[in-house]
Amino acid sequence: MTAKQMKNVEIKARCSDLQAAEERARRLGARFQVRMRQVDTYFRVRRGRLKLREFDRGESQLIYYERPDASGSR
Repeated sequence: MTAKQMKNVEIKARCSDLQAAEERARRLGARFQVRMRQVDTYFRVRRGRLKLREFDRGESQLIYYERPDASGSR
């Protein structure tokens, strides 16, 4: 699979059985690539959202995005 074919999926959810969730993901074709630790620092801006994402391997990204203030799934 090339980098263009890969898709980053980020899910934040409670999980009562991580082992079962990992097994289900494997059955669906997912495979472990890398474990990354990150710290997000959010900044107050007039419009949109701005965060600094720092990775444990020394890299960082400044990320700007716009999203309405709403609870629930995004």
